[in-house]
Amino acid sequence: MDGGIDPTVFAQAKIGFASFAGASVRLFLRPVETVRRTIACVIACVACGMYGTPALMWTWGLPDQYSGGVGAALGLLGLSLAESALKGVDHFDLGGWFKRRVG
Repeated sequence: MDGGIDPTVFAQAKIGFASFAGASVRLFLRPVETVRRTIACVIACVACGMYGTPALMWTWGLPDQYSGGVGAALGLLGLSLAESALKGVDHFDLGGWFKRRVG
């Protein structure tokens, strides 16, 4: 082992940090109601950036140097999507839905 940082680990850390930065900007502009919801949204936005960035980069044929910017944009967007999903889950009535489906 040469003691250096593996380039793939560095690339993933760059995307993860950029996604977190995008979420931080989104939280600064429009905060979430509770701390628990904030933590859930940040985890979701980092996951969105980590998994979505390589797919988006490949689909659009972007060079690797744009991975940080794409990760930040997906983090910003991912936090909004996660917040909307959590609001939808909060307002969903599972018992009523089940009664309508089963009869």
